[in-house]
Amino acid sequence: MAILVDFLDPNTWVDDNHEYRIYADDYANQYAIVDQVDYQHLVQWRWRLKQSRIHRGTKQPKVYLARVDHEQLGLDFYEDGNRIRNRRQSTIFLHTVVMERKATPKPITNKKIIVDHANGDSFDCRRNNLRYATISFNNRNRNGSHEYGLQL
Repeated sequence: MAILVDFLDPNTWVDDNHEYRIYADDYANQYAIVDQVDYQHLVQWRWRLKQSRIHRGTKQPKVYLARVDHEQLGLDFYEDGNRIRNRRQSTIFLHTVVMERKATPKPITNKKIIVDHANGDSFDCRRNNLRYATISFNNRNRNGSHEYGLQL
């Protein structure tokens, strides 16, 4: 597979054992590590830091990379001289995009299924580190015992 070298992008300067980074700011302070196969797809958007929701049984929110997606619901309209944009805004997390590109089927269950980082590092979004898990299984892994496998 031939990789096009971009002299302004340090991710294309070195060989295959390089970390491919998606940055959250212009100062390169926060970044997520992704696989080479996902890098070219993910670099086309601007990512930012976003805290997760606090679910029942969770002490503190974790920080992830996310982007905002706008869905146009219809035509914009004016009300009392003010423009009203008819759209819905949603948050898309980077690790969820990587998991969807991985094409692993989501388990069918009546429990809420989320994407879990196996090693507990929310900025390690490589394919072999992501898995589907329930919220209770994810909360058990917060203390450092990161077992592989899904418990439903």
